Amino acid sequence: MKNSKFYGIGVVFLSCFLISGVVSVFAQNPEMIKRLRPPDKEKFSGVESGLIIPRLIRQQTCGILTPNPEPPCREIISVKEQGKYSTVSIYNSDASIWSELKIEPRDPKYFDVDLSSFSPVFPNSEFKVDIGKLYGLIVMRITRESPDWYEVEINEKTRQTKFILKADPMWAHVDWYELFNMSFHVYIDPSRTTVLDAPNGKPIECKFDDPKRHIFSRLDGDWMLVNKDSPRCEGWIRWRNGRKMLVGSRLTDWKIPSLDDVHQR
Repeated sequence: MKNSKFYGIGVVFLSCFLISGVVSVFAQNPEMIKRLRPPDKEKFSGVESGLIIPRLIRQQTCGILTPNPEPPCREIISVKEQGKYSTVSIYNSDASIWSELKIEPRDPKYFDVDLSSFSPVFPNSEFKVDIGKLYGLIVMRITRESPDWYEVEINEKTRQTKFILKADPMWAHVDWYELFNMSFHVYIDPSRTTVLDAPNGKPIECKFDDPKRHIFSRLDGDWMLVNKDSPRCEGWIRWRNGRKMLVGSRLTDWKIPSLDDVHQR
């Protein structure tokens, strides 16, 4: 299929056709922020896992243009409403604004942030994604939470953190499954990552049309099932080693990560 790596992006983001001057509900209402305790006054606890993305992007993680269309999308933002979700706010520990990111590509201040220091899961400076290919997607790890705030990593290397309001409707809490479902395909280096019959199992014998490209199915911890529509070629790959991602996807601008000495097993 031509341009198959863009298959999971869906209807090329209807938001790209809107120009929004609407900012976050919370950023427009500083009095609301003042009534909340700032992050540095709240008690935080760790979270097992969690990711956060703009709510505008969440509807691309489900539906008929993903490899796993069920269950149906939990929410759909209409074209008429999309402009309201095109600015996302990130806060400092004293609840002051660190950044109000414009995620509408036609906005003059689109992604007006230093992408060398703002380097979360995506966009990540390791993969040098062209700003025109960001399409409004931001992915950050949630590290801790308090009653009102998420602590999130804004830099994968330095582990620097900032904060997002848990009640901010501009953001959505998601998991890795949803993100890979949005990507549709994943890419591997066959010399280091092979398709196995089970996690930590044996290589399967299959003649792949493209040994680098595989269709995402589901996750089981550090392992990913791929190619569910090709029973003879269905198998498992290891998609991460600790925090290190081993597969290419939309989160890496479709590039296969540099694995150095990291192998699947």
